[in-house]
Amino acid sequence: MKKSNDELIKTIYKKLLFREPDYEGYTHFLNLLKTKQIDENKFIDIIKNSDEYKLRQKAVIFNKQKKYVFTGNHDLKYNIHPNSVLDNLLTQRGSIDENLINLTKNHLEKNGIIFDVGANAGFLSLPFAKYVVPKGNVYSFEPDSELYDQLHENIKLNELQNIHINKLALQDDSHMNTIQLQKRRAIHDDGRTNFGLSTIQNNPEYVVGSEFVQTDTVDHFLISNNISNVDLIKIDVEGAEFRVLKGAKYTITKFHPKIIYEFSRTIDKLTNTKNTKNCFDYLKKFEYEQFRILPNQNVKLLLKYDASLEDCDILCIPKKLRLDLKKEIIKILNWKP
Repeated sequence: MKKSNDELIKTIYKKLLFREPDYEGYTHFLNLLKTKQIDENKFIDIIKNSDEYKLRQKAVIFNKQKKYVFTGNHDLKYNIHPNSVLDNLLTQRGSIDENLINLTKNHLEKNGIIFDVGANAGFLSLPFAKYVVPKGNVYSFEPDSELYDQLHENIKLNELQNIHINKLALQDDSHMNTIQLQKRRAIHDDGRTNFGLSTIQNNPEYVVGSEFVQTDTVDHFLISNNISNVDLIKIDVEGAEFRVLKGAKYTITKFHPKIIYEFSRTIDKLTNTKNTKNCFDYLKKFEYEQFRILPNQNVKLLLKYDASLEDCDILCIPKKLRLDLKKEIIKILNWKP
């Protein structure tokens, strides 16, 4: 039975590009097929002559290479997947972001507690646990199955007892049990893959599939696990940072943790949201001073939201507030007073 144009486009994208068609590509080829400007064979030829397909062929080479163990900064060991952009970067630098690691070390006590939301393969969780808060605890949250498994491997490799990993997507609704995670993968020019792009936000670029994952909020997780304090929350969740912050209202109010979030107008555009501005405005209401993180552990105070900023990380330092915490905790856990 002959496939419809819709089925054909989706099948060819999956077979040759290993992903779902993006909206622009889908509508473009659908129009060409409907108007008979191209047929199936011509469509396949176009895809095979695209830059993305050629990058996919490069990726096949890296995908066949075996993983190996690499020792980076702070004497931390990592299982390196040769097809990974970030793993490759780690082998070149010794860590993914030594500047941020050292900056947080200067702001936290050794017995501190860190929430690493969007932990990837542990590029920050591991140095956080061993170097920044060696006498404290790191709670790592990573919903993407492949990255969660790699994170688990890396923790086991280093025999770290103070990292607690959770296959959870954090957001703002404590009554939501599961959520759809868009699994996104982008091939870079060298043929390696960026695995750290998955998100609970709608982002049509580079989607290779989806999975339903368990979900929670920062507040509900903290209270239900009897966590006594939080000193730092680092958030890098590809456009869902604001949702994580909204689900951390009680935690922010009670503990005034330092917060690092990803500032990205690029992702805002892809997800068609005002995530970055919402994060800035939300934390401003809690009287946080917000600083753009610069090289060499330097920071620059942002007095107002700056839409011209390039993608970066923002460090937020609290001015302490007091609110009715009893009322907030009842709301979080749906308790009856």
